[in-house]
Amino acid sequence: PIEKLRCTMAMARKAGLPGSLEKCAEAQALRAGWPDLGLALPMRSQANPGGMMFYGLFVELKRDGWTPPKSGKALEHCRNQQDIHAMLRRNNYNVIVAIGYDEAVRAITQYVERAPR
Repeated sequence: PIEKLRCTMAMARKAGLPGSLEKCAEAQALRAGWPDLGLALPMRSQANPGGMMFYGLFVELKRDGWTPPKSGKALEHCRNQQDIHAMLRRNNYNVIVAIGYDEAVRAITQYVERAPR
């Protein structure tokens, strides 16, 4: 439903966003390693409906065909991302790495559809 999508908070670091969204991203002074997109939409885990709750979904977006780096600054950046993802998971956030547009849309759609109505 559209009201759930209004909970979306974009955390993009790329230029070329619509004016207000770009200003919002700049104002947040985002740190390298944080996921590209966050949904502020809490939900209970499917595996344990009476137990764990996710406070939201974070999505790390990767291009189609992306493979993990093997060395250099790219590897260091990837490890930093993994550390942040682990911290978010420890704090009951669902975190996924989506490789390609289709995987990202599928993961976000599944998450939103499972959220309580």
